[in-house]
Amino acid sequence: MRLKRLELQGFKSFVDRTILPFEPGITGVVGPNGCGKSNIVDAIQWVMGEQSAKHLRGDSMADVIFNGSEHRAATSMAEVSLVMDASGVNLPPHLIPIAKGDEMAITRRLFRDGTAEYLINKTPVRLKDVHEVFMDTGVGRRAYSIIEQGQIDRMINVKPDDRRGIFEEVAGITKYKTKRREAERKLEATRLNIERVDDIIRELDKQIRSLKIQATRARKYKEIKGELEKVDLFLLGRKLFSLQETLNNLTEQRLKLREARSELETEHSRYEAQSSELDVKRVDQERLSQTVEVQEREFTLKVQKLENQLALFQQEQQHIEQAQQTRAQESEEISNKLVESERETESLSEELQGLESALFSSREAIEARQNELTEVQSRLIDGEKERSHAQKELSHTTEKSIYLENQLEHGRQKEAEFNARSEALNGRLTESVSALDAAKKAVIEADERVAECQERGQRVEKEVSELYQECQQISSNLSEVEEELFQTREKFHGIRSRLESLKELQENLEGYSPTAKEVLLKMDVEGALPLAEAMQPDSEVEELVEVLLGESSNTVVVQTAETARLVVEKIRESQLERVGILALEEIPPALAPVHPPGAQPLMDRVRVRPGYEAVAQKWLGNIFIVEDDQTVFGLRTQFPEATFVTRDALLAAHANRTFTCGTTPTRQGIFARRRQIEELEAQLTEVEVEVNALGSRRETLLAELETQERRHSEMKDKLSSLHVEAVGYRKEREKVQIERERSEKEYLLLTEESQTNSQQLDEIRVKLEGWANELETFQQRKVEMAAEVERLAQELEGARQKTAEIQNLLKTQQIEYSKMEERCTGLEEKRNSLESQNSQLRVRLENLSKKTEQDQMRLRAIEDDSTRVRADRDESSEKRNELVTHLAQVREAYGITCQELNEIRLKKEAIQGERQAAADRIQEVEIRLAHEESNFEHQKNISLERYNQQASPKDEAAQLNLEEVPLLQGQVKDEWLSLPTEEKDALMEEHVENLRTKVGRYGEVNLTAINEFEEVQKRHDFLTTQKLDLENSIKILEQAIKRIDETTERRFRETFEGVNEKFQEVFPILFNGGKAKLALTNPENILESGVDIMAMPPGKRLQSISLLSGGEKALTAVSLVLAIFARKPSPFCLLDEVDAPLDEANVSRFNTVIKKMATKSQFILVTHNRKTMDIVDALFGVTMEQAGISKMTSVRLN
Repeated sequence: MRLKRLELQGFKSFVDRTILPFEPGITGVVGPNGCGKSNIVDAIQWVMGEQSAKHLRGDSMADVIFNGSEHRAATSMAEVSLVMDASGVNLPPHLIPIAKGDEMAITRRLFRDGTAEYLINKTPVRLKDVHEVFMDTGVGRRAYSIIEQGQIDRMINVKPDDRRGIFEEVAGITKYKTKRREAERKLEATRLNIERVDDIIRELDKQIRSLKIQATRARKYKEIKGELEKVDLFLLGRKLFSLQETLNNLTEQRLKLREARSELETEHSRYEAQSSELDVKRVDQERLSQTVEVQEREFTLKVQKLENQLALFQQEQQHIEQAQQTRAQESEEISNKLVESERETESLSEELQGLESALFSSREAIEARQNELTEVQSRLIDGEKERSHAQKELSHTTEKSIYLENQLEHGRQKEAEFNARSEALNGRLTESVSALDAAKKAVIEADERVAECQERGQRVEKEVSELYQECQQISSNLSEVEEELFQTREKFHGIRSRLESLKELQENLEGYSPTAKEVLLKMDVEGALPLAEAMQPDSEVEELVEVLLGESSNTVVVQTAETARLVVEKIRESQLERVGILALEEIPPALAPVHPPGAQPLMDRVRVRPGYEAVAQKWLGNIFIVEDDQTVFGLRTQFPEATFVTRDALLAAHANRTFTCGTTPTRQGIFARRRQIEELEAQLTEVEVEVNALGSRRETLLAELETQERRHSEMKDKLSSLHVEAVGYRKEREKVQIERERSEKEYLLLTEESQTNSQQLDEIRVKLEGWANELETFQQRKVEMAAEVERLAQELEGARQKTAEIQNLLKTQQIEYSKMEERCTGLEEKRNSLESQNSQLRVRLENLSKKTEQDQMRLRAIEDDSTRVRADRDESSEKRNELVTHLAQVREAYGITCQELNEIRLKKEAIQGERQAAADRIQEVEIRLAHEESNFEHQKNISLERYNQQASPKDEAAQLNLEEVPLLQGQVKDEWLSLPTEEKDALMEEHVENLRTKVGRYGEVNLTAINEFEEVQKRHDFLTTQKLDLENSIKILEQAIKRIDETTERRFRETFEGVNEKFQEVFPILFNGGKAKLALTNPENILESGVDIMAMPPGKRLQSISLLSGGEKALTAVSLVLAIFARKPSPFCLLDEVDAPLDEANVSRFNTVIKKMATKSQFILVTHNRKTMDIVDALFGVTMEQAGISKMTSVRLN
């Protein structure tokens, strides 16, 4: 979680967008007082979710928004972004999707209207999400890694219990405490749920008791109703059976009538079928007559058609014979042309064969010549390659000779240069020695100036330290006064709040009856007063007086009888509860009371409101206080008109001869409340005086502290100026030192360069000698290669001439071959043309031959068709004559069928009359049957209407199961089986009437009570189970809290021991001796124990931290912070002027530890100390060029 950069805009004095990059290691922030350095610390705390404006050095959160300056207007928004390395950040699961990538940017914005925004990687999140990012990392809300300006001793001055929070953050148990609080909330919610479940179960118990009675009554009702239903249904079944028999008889009679009607219908159907058959026969005969007539006409037409077809065959035969004569002449002409063409083709073939032989001989001669040419060209190519190789070698030898000549020339030049450089280097060496002596002298002078500036700085630093000690002492006194003032103010507010509450109760007349409050508060009765307000007993007898007054304390006392009358009328009109009304003017003067010996008048212990003495005397004037019960019993017989009461009010003997005895409920009474109001008013005045005195003391200390802090700030500015001056001197010294080192390096370089120059001069002379020898060798080789190249050139010229001769002969042979080839091609094409023409002639001959054959075949076909048509014509003429005869026979049969059809129609009409008579009889039977069926359905509907089910018919053999009707069984007992059926039915009808009477007596019965009882019982059982589950949940939560406590205790103990061990190691390092340790205030209860610090600086005894000096406290606090970091390094640490109270030696030791720990954590130091500036890796300065506006500058240090 390394910080990468901080981006600010509109935050406090950083009005413009400012980016502060953080590098690994230590980053320093410096600048004069009031320039806004600490605003950077505030910005980091604010963006991490700080909610206290006080911790950000403001009165309200709006103070973090830039409020304007002399030259700049105020901004409407403050925004801070903290960019971190995302690696190693443990995020809650719901934040992982928005925190992808190498960086994670947390942004917080605040607008002047109070709107606030939190973002992670530009995605809106909750404040809780931001807190979870830093939870248990050491940089959260209770961070030990962020030490604000002047707060280094916060860890020392806080109470041990408050210091525990730092160790909890180190131990990483914050999340466990959060889980524990959540578990406790769940535990409390579960207990509340159990209480609610108990309330519901109690209510259900009441319902179950009521519903159980109703359910029992409903079950008895259903039992009687059920037996009534069974017996009544059985009787209805008997009636249904009788009706069923009647229906069966009528149905059988209707069936017989339908069978007779069916026979008549069968006979009628038979005649109807005969009539239909004859009718069909008649239609068929009529249709046959028409068909035969049509066929006769068709055959007549067919004979005429066949005769026309024979005439057409004869005409076609004559046309074919004429075409055959024409084709015979054409075929003869084509045969003559074909013979002549074949003769010419044969002649061309013989000539073409001779040319092909000559072509073959010419081709062989050309191939031989080409082979000879190839061989000569191959020798020519080899010669060219050999000559090229010789020329290349000659060229290489020439180039090498030139290169060596150039090297010799260049080497001689280099030799001259090295000689000249040697002389120059000797002169520069002399000058370098002089410059080095001057630089050494300047370094000594710069060291003297730095030492003088440091001495002045130490004197000022001592004065700053003394002023700081004074400021610390005043701050300590101021803290004590402010703490006392805070506690006194809290006490003042507590008293005032209690007083206001009691006064409000007093004004609202709490404790009085509703009617008394109504009369006194709403009826506007002048001078009205409750009886209890007329008197004020001493504190010791307050409860005793309240007991004695009882309900009389609600009595309303008015001034006159007329007022009392008006009050009574208003009470009646409003119909209020009973209350006593007493008119002051009607109270008679009190008689002088008798004073029994050994008893104290109660009126001696009661203060009475002026004007109401008579009222008090009326109620309390005859009451006396005694010490014990025996005195009560002794005095009441002597003074029967008086009332005696013991001091504890447990026993009272009244004038009416009655005793009251026993305790009364403890409660705050009216008299006690009024007494407390008086006491609190007195206390409030005293505390207010104390608050004013402490406020004055605080103002005095604040003024004194402001004066000392101003002096301290002036001296710190002077010290900063001296530090800057010292830094300037050190930088000047560094420059002079750099110049000295440069002169030394230059001298060494010149010495080394002179030696190198001498070596190179010797090397070049050796090379010159070698190049001269090599050049002589290459020049001799050059002459030899030139002669070889000339010889190879002459051989190549002879080969080229031979090649040209062969190429000329080959060209002549190729020309002759081409001419013969063209002649051969021409003859081939002509022969092919003739062969094509011959093929066409043969095809035409074949076509003519085929056509002639087709005509012959057609003639034979015409002959055959003519023979067939003649036979068909003769056959059709014969059939036509037969059809004429058949038509006459069909018409005769048609007349006979029509006569039979008329006879059948007359028989059908006679049977139709008999059918109608049978149908009328059937209708009569069906009417009776419908009536009986209606009666049957009516009886069935009775059962449906009464019992919502249908009764089934029962014959005489059917018997009622007495086990299903226990009430009837109890009446008839064993006699039932011997009774006749009629008597059984009569008994059952009588039983049914009795049962109906019983059902009527029940009246309204809640039949749903059975189901309601079962449902409520089920709910009761369910809630009982739920209660057990909730109780188990409580056990589980208690176990979880126990595990959390165990884990918290273990981790806290380990962390405490680890930090204690590191604290004992770091403390001696920073104090250069001594020892210290941490201690638990309550080791027996680690979960609640505070943490105390015991320190023993060198030369002192082990003592409480509160007894140390301010500087020792600061150094002890630094030791604790560093010990915590050694135990659990946080990702980064922000220290704001933590080194301010330390002296120079302690600052050095502090810086050593910081540098060591910077390897594990990233440190950001806000400082004025010069030594601290020396250890930082990157230094940033905060300036305020314009009043009220901070800017950032940076210096990278290596």
